[in-house]
Amino acid sequence: MKIRIGLLIPLLLIVSTFASSMLIFNDTMSSSKRNIQDDAIRQAHLDISRLKNILYNLLPEKKYAEAKLNLSVMAMDTSIKNLFLVDEDNIIIFANRYLYEGKPAEDVSTFQPNNASLVGKTNQPKIFFLHDKESTLKSYHPVILSIENSQGLPIKRVGSLYSEISLDRKLYLARQQALKQSIVYGGIMVSVIMIVALILHYMVSRRLYKFFFAAKKLAQVNLESRSDI
Repeated sequence: MKIRIGLLIPLLLIVSTFASSMLIFNDTMSSSKRNIQDDAIRQAHLDISRLKNILYNLLPEKKYAEAKLNLSVMAMDTSIKNLFLVDEDNIIIFANRYLYEGKPAEDVSTFQPNNASLVGKTNQPKIFFLHDKESTLKSYHPVILSIENSQGLPIKRVGSLYSEISLDRKLYLARQQALKQSIVYGGIMVSVIMIVALILHYMVSRRLYKFFFAAKKLAQVNLESRSDI
């Protein structure tokens, strides 16, 4: 009985602490994930819109070398897995990976031609996370490739600037931070539990233990038995 009474409350507190630590970890991770995703969407929209404006000034004037350089500079960000410009037929014009250039964008498994076509028709960007992998942010932005044809007649050709950004690194760091916070919280609570357990032991368990032996002696018809409490 001494062991059961002495350990029951501390064990319950430890279980509660573990559950609380898990809740804190999940809540912190969920909040960090939302913030990282929101920041990624805003930053992607800002960066790609800036690049799109640069391309708008370069492509109609056929300054392809400068256009390609600006795309390559943005692609230096290690979180960008794919970044390329396609024409209205979804043929890759410029890409962060040179081997893609001149090839159909459909060869890239993550590229979705229907989204590129929709962006070209509506002239509205499309930014979203993959349903099966929320750490991957994809975006399609309409880009004016030229404003006249080879004969110099006015005609607007619209392509699509496709990007694929990975948030794996940021989410990993957020997970580590959330784990550290949970461990610190758990360590503090376990220390409190040990102090409470000692207090309970000296103030409650020892007295109950004396009562137990006094009752045991009384059960053996020892009417002079006392608990001294």
